[in-house]
Amino acid sequence: TLNAEMFIPVYQHGIVIAYIIINRQKNGLYGNHKQDEIIVFARYLKTILHLIQNRNKDNVYDIKEQLDSELQHKTAEMNQYKQNIRSVLRNLKQKDVGLIFYKNKRFIHGNQTAHTLITVNINSHDAHPITQAIKKITTLAASYNAPQKTYVEIDEHKKLILIAVPEPDNQEVVIMVYQLESPDTTQQLTMNASTTDTDGAWYLEATESGALLNQLIPGTSKETIDFKINLLKIIDSPKGILLTIPKDEITPTITALQQITSREKVHTITLTKPTNAIDIAPLIFGINPIFGLTPEHPPLLETLDGAGILFLQNAEFLDFEVQKLLAHFIAYGTYTTFKSNKTNTSDVRIICSESQDNSAKYHLSDDLCAQLVKLPVSLAPYTRHNTTQPKTHNVTPPTISAKTYTETRYHPAYCQDNTEIAQIVHLGKAALKDKKNMSILWAYFKDQTTLATALGVNRSSINRRCRQYKLT
Repeated sequence: TLNAEMFIPVYQHGIVIAYIIINRQKNGLYGNHKQDEIIVFARYLKTILHLIQNRNKDNVYDIKEQLDSELQHKTAEMNQYKQNIRSVLRNLKQKDVGLIFYKNKRFIHGNQTAHTLITVNINSHDAHPITQAIKKITTLAASYNAPQKTYVEIDEHKKLILIAVPEPDNQEVVIMVYQLESPDTTQQLTMNASTTDTDGAWYLEATESGALLNQLIPGTSKETIDFKINLLKIIDSPKGILLTIPKDEITPTITALQQITSREKVHTITLTKPTNAIDIAPLIFGINPIFGLTPEHPPLLETLDGAGILFLQNAEFLDFEVQKLLAHFIAYGTYTTFKSNKTNTSDVRIICSESQDNSAKYHLSDDLCAQLVKLPVSLAPYTRHNTTQPKTHNVTPPTISAKTYTETRYHPAYCQDNTEIAQIVHLGKAALKDKKNMSILWAYFKDQTTLATALGVNRSSINRRCRQYKLT
């Protein structure tokens, strides 16, 4: 007799291959929803057991990777929705809202705020941009019987949000007007991002890596936002990263990637000539003790697990067997100790680079290339203002020839951008109207061209403000 609440047999071709027992619990009531969940889990368990019995591990890994990827996508969507709600709530706090009524083909100001914000005569000044914007959304709201919203920029200091709401019963349209003193970063990102990728703009604000990327690369111009969105897609991809940039820009780019991904450790292996699997594989994956090789340190995928990046410079010099093991690790997040069947898990981020002057004799395998996404641009320009540089020291393991490669470990004290500067730069051109903000930015950048790029404005605007505020 089983003292159980529920017994669920798992069948395969009419044979019980497993079963699930749920012990008795207080208040153990299971509704239809819970029962459906149990059935789905039992079917999933049946599939996994079948694959394991047939020794098809790759299919099991594929299913796990699919589920992990879907979970990551859903989590990003949840964060995006939270950010959208926060943005709406911030806008709802706006108190000074002007009201304009449209009825019988005439616009009537409904309160003093409307007179203050809309200084033109809407009924007579047809050519004015505000009049055109108001008439456009009013017509759309009345035609489609649905609210309409638009954004009007009067000058660099004044921006208005117009919302038209139809009232079919009274045959009128109510237009709400309010001023946006300093548009929040999310609105600037959405307005400047390409219309086909507004989700990417929201991800920049809603995800942790997006927030860190915004801190590293300030600015809200359309070109800057599109660049950051493409970069975020590469960084958040489950695949490894392949750098295709000049050699002298690799170190600052790795430092920037370390900061954006919040990784505490970076371990670099620079290969100087072709290697055999036995030279490198034990260092990365460990090795079966039966071979009598006992490395001084645990494998890198173990020591870097949880907060590390493994960078392989000149990865084309890796033996094809090692490249295949790396490709499997990137694809499934698991690795096998070299020359053994022991399977381990790790979340180390893999970054590779190819030598710029290498002949076609050595190259990355197709398996490894399929698991790498290219980062074709350097991030070195965005780390030039950092004041803290990572400490490095060289290490030569006793079991491998120093002529094969050099190894570098980066200290966890990686670079951090100035938070105050990042906050001011996030204002974009709105920062120009504040003398204190401009003084802080000028003391930090000391260059008009660089400052113009950071704020996403023309250099002439910076030059004019510098003269106005006497910044030299």
